[in-house]
Amino acid sequence: MYKAEDFDKKVIDAHKLISLIKPGNRIFFSSGPSMPVRAVELITTSEDLLGYDLEIIQIVAAGDYFQDDSFFSRNYRYKTFHSGETAFMEASSGKKDYYPANLLEIPYIFAIQAIGIDVAVITTSPPDKRGYMNLGISIDAADEVIKNAGIVIAEVNPNLPITYGDTLIHIDQVDHVFLSEEPMIERVRTPYDSLQDRIGWHVSNLIQDGSTVVMHVGRIFDAIAQHLKTKKNLGILTNVVSDWVIDLVEAGAISLERKREFGGQITTSYCYGTQELYDYVDYNQLFGFYPITKLATPLLIRRIPKLISIMNVEKIDVTAARVLVYSGDDLLSGYESKFNFAAATAFSGTGKVIFALKSVDQNGESNIVISHNKNPERVRSTLSAARYVVTEYGVASLFGKSIRERVISLIEVAHPDHREALFTQAKERGYIYPDQIYRSIAANYPAHLGTVKTFKDGLELIIRPIKASDEDMMRRLFYKSIEILSIFYQCQSNAP
Repeated sequence: MYKAEDFDKKVIDAHKLISLIKPGNRIFFSSGPSMPVRAVELITTSEDLLGYDLEIIQIVAAGDYFQDDSFFSRNYRYKTFHSGETAFMEASSGKKDYYPANLLEIPYIFAIQAIGIDVAVITTSPPDKRGYMNLGISIDAADEVIKNAGIVIAEVNPNLPITYGDTLIHIDQVDHVFLSEEPMIERVRTPYDSLQDRIGWHVSNLIQDGSTVVMHVGRIFDAIAQHLKTKKNLGILTNVVSDWVIDLVEAGAISLERKREFGGQITTSYCYGTQELYDYVDYNQLFGFYPITKLATPLLIRRIPKLISIMNVEKIDVTAARVLVYSGDDLLSGYESKFNFAAATAFSGTGKVIFALKSVDQNGESNIVISHNKNPERVRSTLSAARYVVTEYGVASLFGKSIRERVISLIEVAHPDHREALFTQAKERGYIYPDQIYRSIAANYPAHLGTVKTFKDGLELIIRPIKASDEDMMRRLFYKSIEILSIFYQCQSNAP
């Protein structure tokens, strides 16, 4: 039976913590907003550890820690699993190193000790009356690290939110306790602009009541959430939630009755945002926090009905085969961690994978391109998972479309200033027919005339003006109409 003195016996001071670290040790810190800040600052600045040639491992960093070159002078090496341009450039310059790994591989890497951990420092809450401590808002692979590390140190912080799910460890699972009262690391929430608001409206029209939505961190997701507030019975499944989730819950859009295994409520591994968000998830049973191995397994995700996965990218080519990811898109394993959900959604059959982006970048250049000729280190494949591409100019529906039809659809949602050039280049590449005319694509499409109607049985119907990309469907409708009319007139002529 747990006694308070069991906890007290394991409490160590800064001097003792430093003495536990040996030359050449590999040290794991828990990640994201619940990083053990006091231990990080102590270990990375201690004069006693100079020349120890330490390795510091994290799933992903947060805040401004490990952002300078101090590890050169302090003689330790920093390695992480986050990707993106930042990680690539830092690794190329010799500043840092990163492990390119799929989201699901990360816990397995620690489980089989492909990366052996000598000392693990994990942020936890103070123990309850039975000795259980909470892992709070950052679960990721902590469970596997704790099982396999040589020494486990809990940085116990009363500021850590108490969460539900697979978030408990017992005091008996840790070797030492290091006390801290550091605040959680916050992410500044910046407002989204009018273009992102328009994109959010288009995306929301693709999401039906009763859907389970995969969203991530960023302004575009704030905009989407704003337009989802009128939806009903939604569920959230993602590797990380941010402040937008508060808006959805308070608006009554989140299902309180659907079971979590069927995509209901809010299921995640991370929570990264403002202090308001951390206070909101504290003791909130609507949120379930789980290790990424349980959360992101495609074979389990694909069983969820009406699954919608939303990806934000910087650029996409006209065939929707490859994208350019944002340079700062490095939370968890970046694009790859999001795409894990997208691939599972595509496999589900009934799901929708939506790629959202602005039509132009800050320099006015088109974000819909013929091919990616810049920043090759940030180019990723969509593996043909994209079913919709959304810009402020509308929605390109790609499912079941040929290359030609995809190209025309994407040019239609490109910025009007770039459509003619994209059309010409696509024709030169042989993506579209030589006799295809530009006029229908060049027209300023009246997107404002589009509307969504909901019928009594919950069926949502999008009504919009015809597009050039509808040509094949209209052609088939035309011939089908002729066939029906022919039968009709034949019946009329045979009538007495």
